[in-house]
Amino acid sequence: MRSIAVTAILVSSTVFACGASAQATANASLISVEFTGDVALPTSKLQGVKLKRGYGGGANVQLRLQRNLQAYAGYELHKFEPDELLIAQNVDALEHGYTFGLRYSHAFMSGGQTTQFSGVPVGFWIKGGGLVNRIELQDGDGDNLTNTEYGLGWEAGAGLTLPVSRRVTFTPGARYRSLSPDLKFGSASRNVTMNYVTATLGLAIAF
Repeated sequence: MRSIAVTAILVSSTVFACGASAQATANASLISVEFTGDVALPTSKLQGVKLKRGYGGGANVQLRLQRNLQAYAGYELHKFEPDELLIAQNVDALEHGYTFGLRYSHAFMSGGQTTQFSGVPVGFWIKGGGLVNRIELQDGDGDNLTNTEYGLGWEAGAGLTLPVSRRVTFTPGARYRSLSPDLKFGSASRNVTMNYVTATLGLAIAF
């Protein structure tokens, strides 16, 4: 009888905790998809060559872990034009690959109340995570001349959440991204670094 009573208490406690958690996230969607477009400003040279302002975009899926915490994973691509000849000819530097990490979001508060628009909280987000990306050097026809292997990098950023409706939100922000893979030159290879800041406009759709 004692074991049955203990089991009943544990089950009841678990059900109560799950119910409380569900209540706390009742207004938060479990999954959302975000589409992004960027202007990218290089903060380092590539093989000693200055890069011009680039552009790019991508998409990621966000899975809610807690009310204010999400895990994200996606794909992004950014294209840069060198300011001078690179590997003795005119090429474009294409950086692309996969991104993953954690994203924290919270509503702005005013007088103990959340700031809302159309019944949806207005707030901010911060994120940090990893990159699994590569760099390709392409000629004017888009043919690949050489490339790096996929290498690890990192990113960090912050921005705003500006709701359009209960399901659609604008997510403008800024990020810093850094990647240091090995670039191949025939049978040789050398480590290269690409660092840049993005001004990002995102559109998130919740499901």
